[in-house]
Amino acid sequence: MNHYVYFIRQAGKGNQPMKVGYSNDPDVRIKSLQTGNPNRLYLSAAIPCENEKDARKFERTLHWLFQKKYKRLMGEWFTVYGSIPELIFQAQKLCRKDNTVRIEKIKYFSKRDNLLKIRINKLKKHIKLKNQQLRIKDEQIDLLTDELESIDRNYL
Repeated sequence: MNHYVYFIRQAGKGNQPMKVGYSNDPDVRIKSLQTGNPNRLYLSAAIPCENEKDARKFERTLHWLFQKKYKRLMGEWFTVYGSIPELIFQAQKLCRKDNTVRIEKIKYFSKRDNLLKIRINKLKKHIKLKNQQLRIKDEQIDLLTDELESIDRNYL
């Protein structure tokens, strides 16, 4: 099972809060965080680690770096300015000094990609609803057709 260190940001203009955490499924994690947050959240990056121990160590290193450079809002939430690649690179260097954290690759997600995914999901739900409505109308048409046929038979 993979474990990831993730970076979740709040959508909006300016310096939006960012959460640094670890999870075995960042997509499920963002959904659980979204439930309690009135502002749209999106996944900025997810970094796979070999195991949970490495993910926790990398997360703690990032928290330490972020606390030195940025303002900690609460818990694992920080006010982060600009992009995060340089801090990730610094954390990787610190973790690799004792060769315990091995990072496979960094997967970045753009805000636009996440907004497109949200829009696509809304469209899928809309299409599903319309298809259900069409099925109901088709059933109603079939019932009306049957009634008309029975009326025609009675009058013939």
